[in-house]
Amino acid sequence: DQIKDKIKIIQGKPVAVAVADGEVEIGIQQTNVIQPVAGTQYLGPLPPDLIEYGHFGVAVRNVSKNQDVARELIKFMTSPQAAALLRKTAMEPPER
Repeated sequence: DQIKDKIKIIQGKPVAVAVADGEVEIGIQQTNVIQPVAGTQYLGPLPPDLIEYGHFGVAVRNVSKNQDVARELIKFMTSPQAAALLRKTAMEPPER
């Protein structure tokens, strides 16, 4: 309740851009979106009970003409090499 009147919903641009532009002093957004915005500093994650993870899925259509290529891409996306790349962008790799 103490900060209720100070909350501002940002629309039309990333929250991190609003922070960098001085429109707001602090913002909450996905870490991988905050990091590349000049003029912002990632301060750390929210407490565990406030974190909501986005979940993504991947599939290959039964009628795909390139099923083998698609399966190789999925294999790479779940590999240790891809996990290292994801962590560099502040994302968590999929659990297997």
